[in-house]
Amino acid sequence: MIGVRLLFASTVLALLMLTGFLTNAKAQGVEFGITGGMNISSHANAFKYAEGDIDLNLNSQVVAGYQGGVILRANFSRIVRLQAEPSLIQLGAIYDENFTLRGFNLHTNSKTELLYLQMPLVFQLST
Repeated sequence: MIGVRLLFASTVLALLMLTGFLTNAKAQGVEFGITGGMNISSHANAFKYAEGDIDLNLNSQVVAGYQGGVILRANFSRIVRLQAEPSLIQLGAIYDENFTLRGFNLHTNSKTELLYLQMPLVFQLST
């Protein structure tokens, strides 16, 4: 529930900031760009679960994902700029291996998909 609230708050904040940048386009120079691409990701550590007679240790494999977003740069002067880069990123991992649980040989073929909305803000000073 907290994750949904955080995602909603981040989305609202990004839209408000995006609206603010676009309405100021006439007063200051606003530059616009699009970014996108593919990425590969995996979990850094193995999935481990141990309790009682259960002892799982699963290693993740690499999975391909995507990313896309926009770049908005507001020029306040020749040396001062503010840049926002709201983007959507998909990351995850695949677990595909055999394991033994309570004397039974089992197989898992599972995938985790994580979807991130990020909103980095960059304050730039040029010399």
